[in-house]
Amino acid sequence: MKKKTSSNVALKIFSIVLAISLWLFVTYGGKSEMVIDAPIGFENIPDRLELLKQNIEEATLTIKGHERLLKNLRPTDIRIAIDLTDAKKGEAIYYIDEGAVVAPRAIKILRIQPYYVKVILNEAVQIENSCQGISYR
Repeated sequence: MKKKTSSNVALKIFSIVLAISLWLFVTYGGKSEMVIDAPIGFENIPDRLELLKQNIEEATLTIKGHERLLKNLRPTDIRIAIDLTDAKKGEAIYYIDEGAVVAPRAIKILRIQPYYVKVILNEAVQIENSCQGISYR
């Protein structure tokens, strides 16, 4: 039994080194960077408020990932979602960080430009439909 495990030691060591090298190449090789424009959207806008204005519609992202994934990336795969749950009336600045970027998990965000969006919120205007007494012909 001992003779079997100790034979071809050099070949076994070479096999292990080759397997580790291939694993590192597949894991870390083939990565690429890309610049993409991502649309900015707003979530959880309180019912009492409405978005009047925003200074930018999209932000430029520098992303990194496997070449195959970046090559097959569609414009709808990446977006920026700003949470306005705690928003108040008036002008406010919301910073865009990696947590606001909705993208496939295998993509790493390297840079966001610009890194903030300025919005103006106002009280929502409610229009009541009171058509009593009006006849249409």
